[in-house]
Amino acid sequence: MSGLLVVVPVIATETADVCIDSMLKQGSSAGIHRDEVLIVDNTRDGGLDQRYGLHTWRHPDQHNVGTGRAWNVGACEVLDRGLDYLVVCSASMLFGPELHCTLRSQMDEFWGAKVIEADGHSHHLIAWHRSVFEKIGLWDGNFWPAYHEATDFGTRLRLVGWEQGFARIWLNALSTGIAAH
Repeated sequence: MSGLLVVVPVIATETADVCIDSMLKQGSSAGIHRDEVLIVDNTRDGGLDQRYGLHTWRHPDQHNVGTGRAWNVGACEVLDRGLDYLVVCSASMLFGPELHCTLRSQMDEFWGAKVIEADGHSHHLIAWHRSVFEKIGLWDGNFWPAYHEATDFGTRLRLVGWEQGFARIWLNALSTGIAAH
Protein backbone atom coordinates (compact mmCIF):
# COMPACT_ATOMS: atom_id res chain seq x y z
CA MET A 1 0.00 0.00 0.00
CA SER A 2 1.34 3.38 -0.94
CA GLY A 3 -1.39 5.69 0.29
CA LEU A 4 -4.45 7.69 -0.52
CA LEU A 5 -5.58 11.26 -0.96
CA VAL A 6 -9.03 12.59 -0.02
CA VAL A 7 -10.10 15.50 -2.23
CA VAL A 8 -12.82 17.82 -0.92
CA PRO A 9 -14.00 20.52 -3.35
CA VAL A 10 -15.35 23.45 -1.33
CA ILE A 11 -17.59 26.28 -2.45
CA ALA A 12 -19.67 26.73 0.72
CA THR A 13 -17.79 26.85 4.01
CA GLU A 14 -20.98 26.28 6.02
CA THR A 15 -21.14 22.61 4.98
CA ALA A 16 -17.40 22.16 4.53
CA ASP A 17 -16.68 23.23 8.13
CA VAL A 18 -18.93 20.45 9.43
CA CYS A 19 -17.55 17.89 6.97
CA ILE A 20 -13.89 18.57 7.67
CA ASP A 21 -14.36 18.81 11.43
CA SER A 22 -16.25 15.49 11.49
CA MET A 23 -13.68 13.83 9.20
CA LEU A 24 -10.66 14.79 11.29
CA LYS A 25 -12.18 14.47 14.76
CA GLN A 26 -10.57 11.78 16.92
CA GLY A 27 -12.75 8.65 16.83
CA SER A 28 -14.35 9.67 13.52
CA SER A 29 -15.78 7.03 11.21
CA ALA A 30 -13.54 8.46 8.48
CA GLY A 31 -10.27 7.35 10.08
CA ILE A 32 -8.42 9.79 7.81
CA HIS A 33 -5.27 11.67 8.81
CA ARG A 34 -5.05 15.39 8.03
CA ASP A 35 -1.99 14.79 5.81
CA GLU A 36 -4.23 12.72 3.51
CA VAL A 37 -6.65 15.59 2.76
CA LEU A 38 -6.58 18.02 -0.17
CA ILE A 39 -9.01 20.93 -0.16
CA VAL A 40 -9.86 22.44 -3.55
CA ASP A 41 -10.80 26.02 -2.78
CA ASN A 42 -13.68 26.96 -5.12
CA THR A 43 -14.96 29.70 -2.81
CA ARG A 44 -15.47 33.26 -3.96
CA ASP A 45 -12.91 34.80 -1.59
CA GLY A 46 -10.34 32.03 -1.06
CA GLY A 47 -8.40 31.67 2.16
CA LEU A 48 -9.27 28.06 2.93
CA ASP A 49 -5.59 27.22 3.43
CA GLN A 50 -5.61 29.44 6.54
CA ARG A 51 -9.13 28.42 7.57
CA TYR A 52 -8.41 24.69 7.74
CA GLY A 53 -4.62 24.46 7.91
CA LEU A 54 -4.76 21.63 5.36
CA HIS A 55 -3.11 21.09 1.99
CA THR A 56 -5.14 23.40 -0.27
CA TRP A 57 -5.22 24.08 -4.01
CA ARG A 58 -6.76 27.17 -5.58
CA HIS A 59 -6.82 28.06 -9.26
CA PRO A 60 -4.21 30.75 -10.05
CA ASP A 61 -6.98 32.99 -11.43
CA GLN A 62 -8.93 32.53 -8.16
CA HIS A 63 -12.09 31.10 -9.77
CA ASN A 64 -14.34 28.10 -9.20
CA VAL A 65 -13.05 25.27 -11.41
CA GLY A 66 -16.16 23.10 -10.97
CA THR A 67 -16.44 19.59 -9.61
CA GLY A 68 -14.78 17.48 -12.33
CA ARG A 69 -11.76 19.73 -12.55
CA ALA A 70 -11.50 19.80 -8.75
CA TRP A 71 -11.48 16.00 -8.69
CA ASN A 72 -8.84 16.08 -11.44
CA VAL A 73 -6.56 18.16 -9.21
CA GLY A 74 -6.67 15.28 -6.73
CA ALA A 75 -6.33 12.59 -9.40
CA CYS A 76 -3.24 14.27 -10.86
CA GLU A 77 -1.70 14.48 -7.40
CA VAL A 78 -2.40 10.77 -6.82
CA LEU A 79 -0.69 9.93 -10.10
CA ASP A 80 2.22 12.33 -9.57
CA ARG A 81 2.91 11.14 -6.01
CA GLY A 82 2.50 7.43 -6.80
CA LEU A 83 -0.44 7.02 -4.42
CA ASP A 84 -2.96 4.20 -4.88
CA TYR A 85 -6.30 5.91 -4.29
CA LEU A 86 -8.18 9.14 -4.74
CA VAL A 87 -11.14 9.40 -2.38
CA VAL A 88 -13.71 11.86 -3.72
CA CYS A 89 -15.52 13.38 -0.76
CA SER A 90 -18.36 15.87 -1.03
CA ALA A 91 -18.25 18.77 1.38
CA SER A 92 -21.77 17.68 2.37
CA MET A 93 -20.52 14.52 4.13
CA LEU A 94 -20.94 14.24 7.87
CA PHE A 95 -18.88 11.52 9.56
CA GLY A 96 -20.25 10.12 12.79
CA PRO A 97 -18.32 8.43 15.56
CA GLU A 98 -16.53 5.21 14.72
CA LEU A 99 -18.76 2.26 15.46
CA HIS A 100 -17.28 -1.01 14.23
CA CYS A 101 -15.12 0.35 11.39
CA THR A 102 -13.79 3.40 9.61
CA LEU A 103 -13.57 4.38 5.97
CA ARG A 104 -9.82 3.86 6.18
CA SER A 105 -10.00 0.41 7.82
CA GLN A 106 -12.47 -0.81 5.20
CA MET A 107 -10.36 0.60 2.40
CA ASP A 108 -7.43 -1.36 3.82
CA GLU A 109 -9.59 -4.50 3.67
CA PHE A 110 -10.41 -3.99 -0.02
CA TRP A 111 -7.08 -2.41 -1.02
CA GLY A 112 -6.45 -3.03 -4.71
CA ALA A 113 -10.10 -2.86 -5.81
CA LYS A 114 -10.66 -0.50 -8.73
CA VAL A 115 -13.51 1.29 -6.94
CA ILE A 116 -14.50 1.34 -3.27
CA GLU A 117 -17.89 2.97 -2.78
CA ALA A 118 -19.44 3.97 0.53
CA ASP A 119 -22.86 2.36 0.25
CA GLY A 120 -25.61 4.91 -0.26
CA HIS A 121 -23.29 7.84 -0.97
CA SER A 122 -22.25 7.31 -4.60
CA HIS A 123 -20.06 10.22 -5.73
CA HIS A 124 -20.37 11.89 -2.35
CA LEU A 125 -17.85 9.36 -0.98
CA ILE A 126 -16.07 7.02 -3.39
CA ALA A 127 -12.47 5.85 -3.77
CA TRP A 128 -10.91 5.42 -7.21
CA HIS A 129 -7.78 3.33 -7.71
CA ARG A 130 -5.06 4.98 -9.78
CA SER A 131 -5.47 2.23 -12.41
CA VAL A 132 -8.87 3.73 -13.29
CA PHE A 133 -7.26 7.05 -14.29
CA GLU A 134 -4.45 5.24 -16.09
CA LYS A 135 -7.02 3.25 -18.11
CA ILE A 136 -9.77 5.78 -18.91
CA GLY A 137 -8.26 9.17 -18.10
CA LEU A 138 -9.53 11.98 -15.90
CA TRP A 139 -12.98 13.51 -15.52
CA ASP A 140 -14.06 15.70 -18.41
CA GLY A 141 -13.62 19.25 -17.15
CA ASN A 142 -15.99 20.57 -19.83
CA PHE A 143 -18.96 19.52 -17.70
CA TRP A 144 -19.26 22.60 -15.49
CA PRO A 145 -20.02 23.31 -12.75
CA ALA A 146 -21.10 19.82 -11.66
CA TYR A 147 -22.73 16.43 -11.97
CA HIS A 148 -22.67 15.30 -15.62
CA GLU A 149 -18.97 14.44 -15.40
CA ALA A 150 -19.91 11.44 -13.22
CA THR A 151 -22.23 10.12 -15.94
CA ASP A 152 -19.51 10.49 -18.57
CA PHE A 153 -16.97 8.79 -16.28
CA GLY A 154 -19.38 5.90 -15.67
CA THR A 155 -19.91 5.50 -19.41
CA ARG A 156 -16.16 5.28 -19.97
CA LEU A 157 -15.92 2.67 -17.18
CA ARG A 158 -18.63 0.66 -18.94
CA LEU A 159 -16.80 0.90 -22.29
CA VAL A 160 -13.75 -0.83 -20.79
CA GLY A 161 -15.88 -3.39 -18.91
CA TRP A 162 -15.30 -1.97 -15.43
CA GLU A 163 -18.81 -0.82 -14.52
CA GLN A 164 -19.46 -3.70 -12.11
CA GLY A 165 -17.75 -5.31 -9.18
CA PHE A 166 -17.25 -2.23 -7.02
CA ALA A 167 -16.35 -2.99 -3.43
CA ARG A 168 -19.17 -1.60 -1.28
CA ILE A 169 -18.52 -0.59 2.30
CA TRP A 170 -20.60 0.82 5.14
CA LEU A 171 -19.61 3.40 7.71
CA ASN A 172 -21.35 5.69 10.15
CA ALA A 173 -21.73 8.72 7.88
CA LEU A 174 -24.38 10.59 5.94
CA SER A 175 -24.53 13.06 3.13
CA THR A 176 -26.61 16.10 3.83
CA GLY A 177 -26.95 16.56 0.07
CA ILE A 178 -26.84 20.34 0.31
CA ALA A 179 -23.26 21.11 -0.65
CA ALA A 180 -22.61 23.13 -3.72
CA HIS A 181 -19.37 22.29 -5.48
